[in-house]
Parts: sequence; structure tokens; C-alpha cells
Amino acid sequence: LGDVYKRQAALALWLGFDRTRGGLFLCALTGVCGPLIEAALINGLHLYEYTWPDEGFLGTPSWICWVYAGGAPAVGAVGRLIRGELARSPAEGRAR
Repeated sequence: LGDVYKRQAALALWLGFDRTRGGLFLCALTGVCGPLIEAALINGLHLYEYTWPDEGFLGTPSWICWVYAGGAPAVGAVGRLIRGELARSPAEGRAR
């Protein structure tokens, strides 16, 4: 039941802060790639582990994909902010 709430929260974060197809794609990509990278860190490199991973994927908890997906709108917003700042500031080394 907790996963259902986390899935709804990830969707609400996307709806509240992004609402673009690119943002939805980033949510899905982050939700898939994040746990895969964690699984490699846990099982391949043995860098850390979850105390109670439940019935998740290769040592990761089942809810972690929704946490990654919910964080994606913030990452996208920061990326757009940086892109906007870089577009406004004069590029170094450019001929004037």
C-alpha cells in the first residue's frame, strides 16, 4: 500500500512542477535507471545495503523507483535554471 502512495506522490510532483512530456520521460528514465545503478552498487561493488530491502529489485526496496521518479521534476527544474543562466551570461572566449 505504501508503494501506491509513493507512486501517487511522484505523479503529483510531476503534475505540480513540470507537466511536460520530456519531464514525464525523465521521471520514467530516472525511476528505472536509479534502482539499476543502486543494484550495481549493492550487488556488484558491495558499497552499501538497505537494512530491510523488502521484495524489491536486486537488493533495492520496491519503493525506491518512486522516490527517484518524484525527484526528477526538481532535477529538470534545476537543469532549466542552469540552461537559462548560461544563455543569459556572455560565453567566455567568444569573439565580440
